[in-house]
This record gives sequence, structure tokens and C-alpha cells, in this order.
Amino acid sequence: MEENINPVAEFPAKIDKLSHAIDKVILYLYLIIILFYLGTSLKILFAESPIQLQRSEIVSLINGFTQLSTSIYRLEHTFQTCLKMTTEL
Repeated sequence: MEENINPVAEFPAKIDKLSHAIDKVILYLYLIIILFYLGTSLKILFAESPIQLQRSEIVSLINGFTQLSTSIYRLEHTFQTCLKMTTEL
């Protein structure tokens, strides 16, 4: 007996697997950016003399500051939304 395999029925499962794999790659890249930002920040903090930053380190600082400001903005927006909800109750 041969099983009838319906490719349309398997499609959502394959999309879910692909989405999960993409999420892992995005998280990995995000962590690399954050670690490079922290490393560059520590290099600047503990430097005893003027330092020369490479282009990639400057880019990592800009990306890190962008991520940090975005996170702060989202937290602020979330807290304001929560406060509105509690005051309306």
C-alpha cells in the first residue's frame, strides 16, 4: 500500500521549520553585533592612551547605540501603554 502524501498539507510544517531556522540566524547575528559593540566599548573604556578605531569598530558602536536607543524607546512605550491601561481601569 502506498501512502498518499499531500504536499499542500506538509507546506505549513515546512514553512514553520524554515521560519524557526531564520529566527536562529537572526538571533545569532544580533548577538554578534551586541558582543562586538560591547568589546569595542570596553576597549575604549580601558584604553590608557588615545586609540585608533577600525572602521568595523566604529560601525559596531553605531549599531550598538542604535539597538540601545531602540530598546529604551520600546521600554518607554511599553511602560506608557501599561500606565494608560492601569489608569483606565
